[in-house]
Amino acid sequence: MQGRLPHYSDHEARLRPLAVDMTNPCGAHGYAVKPKISSSLNAATRKCYEFGGKECVIRARACDAKG
Repeated sequence: MQGRLPHYSDHEARLRPLAVDMTNPCGAHGYAVKPKISSSLNAATRKCYEFGGKECVIRARACDAKG
């Protein structure tokens, strides 16, 4: 399937977002692995704030097959 990404069901793939603190990109960060996109984005951002981030934003996302 050249030019197309493979499709994975929720049971096979997980979104892995990375949130970083924009006031200090080398400082606080957070990531999460959840079955739903909204849950993983919220959890990554929340972790960034828990670790002292002041302006946490999602900067990267990756989706991998499980296993």
